[in-house]
Amino acid sequence: MSFGALCLQGMIMSNLLSPSKLSAKELAKAVAIEFPIGDAQLLPVLVLLRSSKLTWVNSLNRNGSVLVPISKPISFDSLFWDVVTEIHKIGIQYQWENSYPLTQEGLAKAIDYVKEYGIEDLEILVSKTCSADFLIQEKTNIPVVQADWIPLDSVAIVVPKRRESLGILGVLPKGNCSMIVHNPSRGIAFAWN
Repeated sequence: MSFGALCLQGMIMSNLLSPSKLSAKELAKAVAIEFPIGDAQLLPVLVLLRSSKLTWVNSLNRNGSVLVPISKPISFDSLFWDVVTEIHKIGIQYQWENSYPLTQEGLAKAIDYVKEYGIEDLEILVSKTCSADFLIQEKTNIPVVQADWIPLDSVAIVVPKRRESLGILGVLPKGNCSMIVHNPSRGIAFAWN
């Protein structure tokens, strides 16, 4: 069974975004999907282009949404890591203050950062080989989930348990997808060395 199929069945809970099946009938000839954002304070948003490259969108169309192209099939593992590194980089550039050292205090600040925006139900994503002793649920009171797609031991990623609060990954027939991270400045934080 493919990784994407496992994700859609809910068997793998360590995804950065929750893949959702999009209706084949409605999207048979679509080249893009319109995602409502509504609040310009959430800008910029991160989208996946047709070429499978990521880009930032800094404006909404007239009805408060963003038009996101349908991308060719892509590995979710590489997509999730690319999204994380891009948000981390831009967060530092825009001074979102959503990145802290990978220490117990840094992790606490990353958790508080996301909670400050009203997202209370969180998870911490780490690599399968991360060995920081403070990254256990008994010490964080938040589920710590190992993710195959995180290649570094030196990062912990704080995300909403309901990934839709961070973004949407729509999976279409034939493996095509459409992705938007509509809450990159508020819905994710890092403890990273």
